[in-house]
Amino acid sequence: MGFMDDIKNKASELVEDAKEAFEDVKDKVEDLIDGDDDVADDAKDAVDDTIEDAKDATADAVDDARDAAADAVDDVKDAADDAGDWVKDKTDDAVNAAEDAVS
Repeated sequence: MGFMDDIKNKASELVEDAKEAFEDVKDKVEDLIDGDDDVADDAKDAVDDTIEDAKDATADAVDDARDAAADAVDDVKDAADDAGDWVKDKTDDAVNAAEDAVS
């Protein structure tokens, strides 16, 4: 029966090795799954960062547009003031020329 005992022992060793290999694979799969959570968290963080960056960029663009519009309004006001001054000067010149012509 020594031969059968050797076969039984060898089979037991193989079963034990298979169990250990299965546990190793199981642990690695769990690590990968846990790692996937980390990847998912990293991806979520990256998306959140991108959203925050987009919000900041939009706020900056709105501020820039507001400033540009305010500058444009100031330019129009200045141009209107200059035009008003020019019209007043021309009117004064015309009045003075008319007064000189009558005198």
